[in-house]
Amino acid sequence: MYKKLKVTAAFLLFMFAQYYYTQTYVSGLITTNTIWDTLNDPYIISGNTLVTDSVKLTILPGTVVKFYAQKALQINGELNAIGTDSARITFTANNTNPSAGYWDAIIFTSTSQASNFDASGNYLYGNIIENADLEYGGYLQSVNNGDATIEGTGADIFINKCTISNSGTDGIRLTGASSGETYLTNNVINNSGIQLVSHNSYKHITNNQLNGIGNTYSNSGIMVYHSSGIYVTHNILRDTYFGLHIYNCDNGEITNNIIIGGDIAESVGINYVSDNSVNSMEIAHNLIIGKLKNIFDNALLNNNVFVYNQRAITQWGGQFPILSTYKQNHFVDCNSSGLTQDNSSCIIYLSRWQTANKGLHLFTENLFEGNYVNSDFGLIEDNYTKSGLEIYNNNFIANYSPYLLKNGYSSGDIEAQDNYWGTTNVSTISNKIWDWFDDASKTFVNINPILFTPDTNAPISRPNIPTVVKTCNGKALFWDVNPELDTKGYKIHYGNFNGYSYEHTIDILDTTVFEISSLFQYDTIAITAYDNLADGLNDLTEGHESWFRFVALKNPHQQLNLLGINDDLFCQGDTLTLDGGTGYVGYLWSNGDSTSTAKITTPGEYSLIATDSYNIDYCDTIQLSWQDIYLDLGNDTVVNWDDTIVLNAYYPNASYLWSDSTSGSTIAIDSAGTYWVEVTTQMGCLFSDSINANFDLQVSQNDFGSSLTLYPNPADDYFIINLNASYTDIHVNVKDLTGKHHISKQYAHHSFIQMDISDLANGVYIIDITSDTKKAVLKIIKE
Repeated sequence: MYKKLKVTAAFLLFMFAQYYYTQTYVSGLITTNTIWDTLNDPYIISGNTLVTDSVKLTILPGTVVKFYAQKALQINGELNAIGTDSARITFTANNTNPSAGYWDAIIFTSTSQASNFDASGNYLYGNIIENADLEYGGYLQSVNNGDATIEGTGADIFINKCTISNSGTDGIRLTGASSGETYLTNNVINNSGIQLVSHNSYKHITNNQLNGIGNTYSNSGIMVYHSSGIYVTHNILRDTYFGLHIYNCDNGEITNNIIIGGDIAESVGINYVSDNSVNSMEIAHNLIIGKLKNIFDNALLNNNVFVYNQRAITQWGGQFPILSTYKQNHFVDCNSSGLTQDNSSCIIYLSRWQTANKGLHLFTENLFEGNYVNSDFGLIEDNYTKSGLEIYNNNFIANYSPYLLKNGYSSGDIEAQDNYWGTTNVSTISNKIWDWFDDASKTFVNINPILFTPDTNAPISRPNIPTVVKTCNGKALFWDVNPELDTKGYKIHYGNFNGYSYEHTIDILDTTVFEISSLFQYDTIAITAYDNLADGLNDLTEGHESWFRFVALKNPHQQLNLLGINDDLFCQGDTLTLDGGTGYVGYLWSNGDSTSTAKITTPGEYSLIATDSYNIDYCDTIQLSWQDIYLDLGNDTVVNWDDTIVLNAYYPNASYLWSDSTSGSTIAIDSAGTYWVEVTTQMGCLFSDSINANFDLQVSQNDFGSSLTLYPNPADDYFIINLNASYTDIHVNVKDLTGKHHISKQYAHHSFIQMDISDLANGVYIIDITSDTKKAVLKIIKE
């Protein structure tokens, strides 16, 4: 019994392991309808696998399919691979550390069941891959071999909500004519692109995201060649080498795409070439943002937004003389200084290399704002077009270029009337136009009449550069009213910026000031202007809302300066006037004053709230103190008979007046008396101090000893000093008790000295006797 139980447990363990570790190897032909599910996955494509004609392979949600190196799954019948948002299908490499392009491809042939849709574009049946992740496919067999992770030849496929990453070549490549429709929608393709060649069914490439960061394949982007029925709409392309590359295609549209350039040098945003005699494809409502070049031949460009481009338009020309129009486009902050090709540095470059062509370039109702050209070129440059150039009703605002228009060659004059040039000074405008007046071999540019205000059919411009100021609640923005007469209002944008839109928007209507106390956490916000036709839907690409004016919120300007003086000190006894400035409708001082100024007589903290006409409050506070230089000559003192004392009243940048009328910062005293000083600071504050000095009357020094006698004492008209020895040099000074000197004499080689004091008043005197080695200080009385 025990042994049998052990066998049963082992068997159950084996079955458990088989359930969780099953895998199915697939290779060769699939000749009957087949379903792949999660019970038997992963399905390992160990050899090239073919779903034969009229056979349907169904892959259920959550199923995993793995490929050996360079192996492919080919569909001659039908593939139905539909995952869900929570159970996606996976196509990946059978390798723990694969490289890009490890396995070959999923290949659809012309015999496969074309995807079919109803009149509204809803999927009905046929080839479909939906909610699937495809990685490490697109093995590159040879250059220009047309390899991709998903390949189709004469096939129609519905690829929806898939991700394709780490492809060795294109993500999706379809070639050859087919009879149905192909929808490539809502997919995310990383590091590769979409390529269609001579694929003449209706193709809908919509709502896809292509990310080219770190791509190893130069054809990243969306590329369509020699095809018709092309609808490339609402795609987002980031950092792709080519954004949209459309060559000789007709019947379709390129609209509402967002192309954001990265750091790849001179990458291309849109490259559109058409040699058709009739241009039936409009390029409209696209955002082309970043360091990009765009190339157009025989183009119809309407309502596109070109921002930060190196070359917004390069027009080379084609085989047929058709009309190229550029209408209601934004050209904003484009900068051509980094260009290294085409031998020209401009924003719009027109050059017809087909000499027989007589087609017309028409620029009308466009906005050229903030563009920068740093070399001797025009913002628009017509270089030997031999066609025709007409520029009407465009707005040129705040551009930085040697010339706004440079006429290189034309079979006739360039017509440039009814434009707004940013100024009404005709001489200034003429200096920005390069034509016959600069080179007589060229023709004229006719600019009259000019517009005195911007054309309102052109896209609206950005608000001017705002000023950020401090307010009571934080900060506020101010800007001027837009020059367009149909300006309706402004919007504030903040939060996460994805390169073309912000997370949050506030419509502030027609005010030109905004208090941003609620936006403290953001370093940068943006302002846009909008016109009367804005409805909140696609306003930017319809020309009814401007591009962003970015505002850094750090380091705002100080709006108030209460001081009206250079510092916060004033003199005791003075009255200080604090000035709140002009331009406000109300004032409230902390001392209760409600006028623009406040009179201050005592130290303390004072504040002001000033209110403007928008009811925004501005605050400032100041701590005022009386100036104090801490002047102190010291305590009253005693001066020795044979010494001096220096009194110091120094203070920076002050002036001085002493009791003896001197004006230095110090005086030396050697006699008794009262001494004072007045110090005046640079602010004009006056400080004073005084000191009393007395002299020490104690006389105790006598280095000569008993050999020195002084007599008579008291004396009348003279007294005698007997040293009883000869000294080389003897000094005798007579001072009164205040320290004042009355007699000072010098003797050489004397031992007996008689001093005349007949002119001195009666009183006590000090006799100071000094030789080269000895000193004595003695008292004498004169009667």
